[in-house]
Amino acid sequence: MTRIEDRQLGKRETIALNLLSSAIESDVVRAALGPDWTNRVKRILA
Repeated sequence: MTRIEDRQLGKRETIALNLLSSAIESDVVRAALGPDWTNRVKRILA
């Protein structure tokens, strides 16, 4: 499982990103979202 720790994010956002990252373990889903998926999620949460 991929853990995301970003000091600039609040605790709630970090938890959300970690839940999302564990859900996005599928290579197919990751490929569909592209290599920039963490930044997309951060923009959505912002």
